[in-house]
Amino acid sequence: MRDWTGWVLAGACLCALAVSSPAEEPAAGAPVPAAPRVTAERDVPPVIFVESPEGSIIKDHSEREALRKSGQLLASLAVYEKGAWRPGSNSGNRDLLPVGTPLFSASDPVEVVTYGGLRRFLGYGDMELVVPFAHPRIKESVLVSKVCWHSKPRPAADPPSVEEMKRHVLSALEPLNEEWKELRTYDCGRPYDPARLQPVRLDEALEFELAPGEGAFFLTYQQPYSDVHPLGHKVDTPGYWRAIVRKEGLEVLCSGSWIKVLDYSWDHGHRLVSVADVNGDGVSEIITFVSGNEEWHYSFYQYTDHRLKWLFLLGLGPEGSFVNFGPDDIKGFRSLW
Repeated sequence: MRDWTGWVLAGACLCALAVSSPAEEPAAGAPVPAAPRVTAERDVPPVIFVESPEGSIIKDHSEREALRKSGQLLASLAVYEKGAWRPGSNSGNRDLLPVGTPLFSASDPVEVVTYGGLRRFLGYGDMELVVPFAHPRIKESVLVSKVCWHSKPRPAADPPSVEEMKRHVLSALEPLNEEWKELRTYDCGRPYDPARLQPVRLDEALEFELAPGEGAFFLTYQQPYSDVHPLGHKVDTPGYWRAIVRKEGLEVLCSGSWIKVLDYSWDHGHRLVSVADVNGDGVSEIITFVSGNEEWHYSFYQYTDHRLKWLFLLGLGPEGSFVNFGPDDIKGFRSLW
């Protein structure tokens, strides 16, 4: 039903920065005793955490409130071991880092929190949740155990014109317009009419670096479609195309397209979350986020050999559980947001 095609830190890694001792951590959930470590702390692998939504399914209201005041729950997105990134362990969580390890905001590494180990909560349906915890709470959805370089996305000063990118937008949306015409008919209360499609327009344009000196855009274009329902209200069901585009030559590196309909929408959040070289190997790790109707996922890319390589994603599965997917789990994909 959906079509998914598709500085600034020099010198030493921020993990070597001196971090002041955190304040006493308020209680939130039952601490889980750390398992015996088999590696020295200096050998702990780079880890990428994302914000966990499990705080919303904690059964006890007082525990939920204590959590909001004291810190945030995390999900392990990726771990670097044996020369490669692998999906994090979110089933039967294990301690990945020593308690007290600083975690840095991937988009603004001057913001630092402290890893607080694993916490145990009781979820709805009396399901036990064992979840990584960090404190204090900050407005950041990706936290990393180290970061050696990063590029923070910012509004583009000179984005491509609509004419320069329109062919990409239309070639992606034309088949979707046909595929989703029945839902548009349902939402608008009138038969789908291609004549109501409006000209493509730029919706959002950010710029960043894929690697030092390699500029790129994060672009979103919209093709509006609207009608007046027989009951008298206006209904908008636009089409969207979003892409990471290299500045030089406007090469599309990955893209995704979707139709925003009322009953099933992927337009709740499509974001470029972070761009960073986390482990200092000269290869950038890029994380995007998509949320929709009762579902969301983070996608994990590497920028290597001047190409974006999609490795895996972390999504929300049944009953609030986390699910990791790789290329072998998703057949026929070309690029997945």
